[in-house]
Amino acid sequence: DHLQHRVAGHHVGEQAQRQADGPHEVAEHLDRDQERHDPARHAVRREQFQELNRRVFAGESGTLAFEIIGLKGTRRWLETHAVPLSDSEGRVKFLLGLTRDVTERKRAEEALQRLNESLEQQVAERTLELREREERLETILNATCDAIITIDYQGIIQTINPATERLFGYTAAEIVG
Repeated sequence: DHLQHRVAGHHVGEQAQRQADGPHEVAEHLDRDQERHDPARHAVRREQFQELNRRVFAGESGTLAFEIIGLKGTRRWLETHAVPLSDSEGRVKFLLGLTRDVTERKRAEEALQRLNESLEQQVAERTLELREREERLETILNATCDAIITIDYQGIIQTINPATERLFGYTAAEIVG
């Protein structure tokens, strides 16, 4: 099931090849099946393959990842790596393509993406909570009539509130630090 074969520009498993009368029937069946499930995606994938083939025959190597729907309706991700094969005069005559099933890797990438999105959402929520707390604390510090001074572990004044400025007659710029 993991070994894929390229037949007439399409990727099919060994089982599909054994069930068909020949490679053209396999390719036609897969082509119709993919197009029936999602015509727009099928057209895009066909264009991507044509572009990959164009680049490889222009002398570049290339990679293309794409999703297929198998003969039993199972969704799988495949990745094709293609390189040009040149004749003795350096002209590209063929391409060598290797396609492998990367479904598990894609699933892991998608799970990681979902986890990252969840973590980003949690960070955004926590940041909002902290901002709201900071605003409440600042409101309390600015409204109180008592002097409030924060000092770090080295004894250096970090912040003062407006009441401290009024009571002692010094500005924050003169005291902090």
